[in-house]
Amino acid sequence: MPSLYRYCYHYKLNSDAAIVRDQQEVSRIMQELLCYAIETQTAGIIENDWTKIRDFDFQKNPKEKTELMNRLLNFQCNICSDLAEHYGHVHAEHLLETKHECLRQFISDQNLALLPDYNRRIEVLKKLKYINQEGTIELKGRVACEINSADELVLTELIFENVFADYDHSEIVALLSCFIFQARIVKEPKLIPKLEQGKQKIRDFANKVFEVQNQCKLTKDASDDAIINQIKSKRFKD
Repeated sequence: MPSLYRYCYHYKLNSDAAIVRDQQEVSRIMQELLCYAIETQTAGIIENDWTKIRDFDFQKNPKEKTELMNRLLNFQCNICSDLAEHYGHVHAEHLLETKHECLRQFISDQNLALLPDYNRRIEVLKKLKYINQEGTIELKGRVACEINSADELVLTELIFENVFADYDHSEIVALLSCFIFQARIVKEPKLIPKLEQGKQKIRDFANKVFEVQNQCKLTKDASDDAIINQIKSKRFKD
């Protein structure tokens, strides 16, 4: 650990006074920092004794650092009078290579192939008011982001239209079960009229979302068809 740690440990700093820019405290801190700078210039940066730390994985780091420092001392570039200039050229070249790689990935065929689908999905979110025209996430979008076990768009539409307000807890659970129920059933459950009405509302909102997707020419995925099939097949828990 550099001697700066020892500096912070031995010297008590009045942080409150420094924050409000107390001139006397700021002047004292500057004087102590100047003394520390002079000390490091003459004696160098003295590290802490890492051998007291028993963690095996940690001990590998100081050893690796020591080996790299020893190798660095043997590099011929250390005696080059133009080291700073040459290093600047190498660093600039490295930055250009990194930027070139990022641009190459950005314009790759794979990314370009996904771009039309991405734009269509953005258009769907705008039409349903999950994001505004500038691409900023609206309240509906924030709610949809919190849903990860069901169709985010359909369920968010149901929530914002307050569809479940007229149902008690057990009825809400029964209605929501169509989004996650995957087991095969031999006999279709007989629903009470209120659940039949709720099922129809869910189907209406699901069709509304999928209609917007069709308008934006967004291909439905397997999960979309699964939700519609579950709702149509009355897969509601008792």
